[in-house]
Amino acid sequence: KFHFIKKYLNLSMTNIRKVLLKWQHFQSVLLLNVIFKNLKTDLIKEVIIFILDKNRKKTEAFQVENTTKKPTVFSGSLFEDKWYLPQGESWGAKFIANAKGNYLWAETKGTGSLSLSFEKVYIKAKDADIWFMDQYNSLAEINDANQHYAQFKAFKTKNIYSFGTKKGKTGGVIYYELAPNSPDLVLKDLVKIFHPELLPNYELFFFEKLK
Repeated sequence: KFHFIKKYLNLSMTNIRKVLLKWQHFQSVLLLNVIFKNLKTDLIKEVIIFILDKNRKKTEAFQVENTTKKPTVFSGSLFEDKWYLPQGESWGAKFIANAKGNYLWAETKGTGSLSLSFEKVYIKAKDADIWFMDQYNSLAEINDANQHYAQFKAFKTKNIYSFGTKKGKTGGVIYYELAPNSPDLVLKDLVKIFHPELLPNYELFFFEKLK
């Protein structure tokens, strides 16, 4: 390993690619420290950081893909006596599937919204693990809006997450402003919520657990 370091400390830009290919075989923290201490250019450091970040994301994706746990998930709330939630082919439903969550309406067709009665949602989702919504900012608000909400397991276990609480500088919900162009952050948030052990140091960007 150290022979490799000595040989490439003064590498030319044309050899960066060769070095990076070799670099991927070394994961030693000691090796990392020695190389960063001696490298001559900031550009090479940035390229190596990029490669390391890419490899880290691949590792995270592998861990998610191989997890066997799939928490049950539902979303939405009542609006004028109808409960609206994503159809099974919507981008929201696909995100949940990619993060290894079990969306309870995944089998439904369409990319829009379902319009259901409270009773139909309750029968299917009363024991679900996780509940997503954007209409309320706290558990107290949810209970005040409809006391029947408290009958859901997700309410009892305080596993309700909102994407409507975090606002940008102009007052708009950052989920609606940024999520379409940041699918990686949406997916990472969902992985953190469904499988927190895989991302122990990550903090939610779009979502917030309601208290």
